[in-house]
Amino acid sequence: MTEQRLVTIPELKGGTKAWDVVFVLAVGLFINCFGINKGLLAGTEGHRALTAHQMVMTGNWILPRLYDRLYLAKPPLFYWVLAIFEKLSGHANVLIWRLPSALAGTAMAGFFCVITGRWYGRLGGLVAGIASCAMFSLWGQNHTAEIDALNSLACAVTACELIDLGITNGPWARRALIAGIAFAAALLLKGPAAVTVVASALLGPAIFNRTLRPFTRPAIWIALAIGATVLSLYGVLALQEFHRLETRIDTSGVQEAWSKLFTDRLAHLPLTVLLPITLLVYMIPVSFFLPMAFDPAVWRRNNESQLWPAPDRQRLRALIGTMAVACFVTMCYGLIFPRYSYVWMPLACPVAGAVAAAWERGLYSRQVVGWLCVALAASGIAFTVGLVAMGILYHHRDGEFPSVFWAASAIAAVFSYLIIHWLGRDRIAWVGWGIVGLILVSGPPFGILEINDRDRRSAASGSAILDEYFRPGQTITTGHIVLECPEVFYYAGLNVESYPDSLLWPREFTTSRWILFDNAEYDYWMKTAPGRLTRVRPIEQRGIGAVLAWYTTKHDARSTTQR
Repeated sequence: MTEQRLVTIPELKGGTKAWDVVFVLAVGLFINCFGINKGLLAGTEGHRALTAHQMVMTGNWILPRLYDRLYLAKPPLFYWVLAIFEKLSGHANVLIWRLPSALAGTAMAGFFCVITGRWYGRLGGLVAGIASCAMFSLWGQNHTAEIDALNSLACAVTACELIDLGITNGPWARRALIAGIAFAAALLLKGPAAVTVVASALLGPAIFNRTLRPFTRPAIWIALAIGATVLSLYGVLALQEFHRLETRIDTSGVQEAWSKLFTDRLAHLPLTVLLPITLLVYMIPVSFFLPMAFDPAVWRRNNESQLWPAPDRQRLRALIGTMAVACFVTMCYGLIFPRYSYVWMPLACPVAGAVAAAWERGLYSRQVVGWLCVALAASGIAFTVGLVAMGILYHHRDGEFPSVFWAASAIAAVFSYLIIHWLGRDRIAWVGWGIVGLILVSGPPFGILEINDRDRRSAASGSAILDEYFRPGQTITTGHIVLECPEVFYYAGLNVESYPDSLLWPREFTTSRWILFDNAEYDYWMKTAPGRLTRVRPIEQRGIGAVLAWYTTKHDARSTTQR
């Protein structure tokens, strides 16, 4: 590399092969499935998994419920997917609830392999697929019973297919149908979040390619119409169900989004200036290859050649334009958390595939090839550093440094050395296998760290206290706790009678009972209804801060006084 040699890479003729996709899917499955069958429900996993579980138990699939409460904070598609997995398997456990996310993360890698191979050839497809597996910031969402992995897949498919419809000529019906179904899925997963990606996939290519063609292609509007129609059909069914149940429409999800946008997020707007830099860090190691996508040899309009024809340039500019516009919109929203950008961040993977294709076609100068080799070496080092960081984090939280972290770090260090050695000897194919080896060796330690993190954050430990007071199958009265950590009731095996909108204000119940308050509810009841709560038991464990207390009705209180 110091001699500025022109590193050669083996040519992979034609588009993506079936074995390429199988290989990418195998790598993705290993990375995303390790450890998903262990660890407790944590964070908002319980909101998704237990809402789906209620669908299976009650048979009501139109309006999601979290125990006895209507729960429309998100549209219902993810609950449907989890409920279908549970129904087909006949089991309700963390493996079944997390498996859809693992499969979605794996499917996204396979999709990038296929579509990038169609655009840029076999090497481009392989690199894009492996890059998706290597973007370890996405591993977390692929290991949880959360909505984000499936949403990222739907948005990535929608954006890529819309870009393709706006540039590629020829038969369009199949591509429009795929784009429409993906857009419908995104709308039924997170609603408005999908609009940002779709708008960016139209505006980005139009701006960066200086053309209005994306807005004039009927196939694009047909795809968008399919998505909107599916969402509208669900809206009609939901309205009918609201009318049948004679209940008011639940707009909590809209209110939550509005509150976050104009209350929480705008207050943090100055911090969004750092968001692009933060996202580049989150894209490691894929972001190491993004600067080469701006090289004049592959970027400028006036550098036309048979090796890099106009559609190839247009797709590359469209991908980068989509990412740039989506990042700009995210910054305008004032969103400072990188995970809100996970719906468009993966588009960096087909960009990395385009860079690999340009390298294979000999479009880069020796200096750029040198930088590409540095990026490959940095990728290996990044995995090694990441493994060491995971071990330190585990040690900090759990007080030990398991041998698997030592072994994985040592193997990663060897791989990193070999990658640098192979780069010096122009053995690029071996370098690719070295990167794959690093990805695979990083999977188990990350899975173990995720298991540890879920057990640490889960509020399920509070169920042990409830077991002292309740038998499985009994009903407990509660308020906001059902919306904060519903897994407590699942692990205690309890039914729930909840009042999250009104338990903050003391109310009269017809019978004395146990009530599980959050701390704010309990403090207010103690101020306004002293003497009505007895046998108080605080529950302050991990993710739960609550108080269990016995509520006595006025009638029971008078009877006790008379006796």
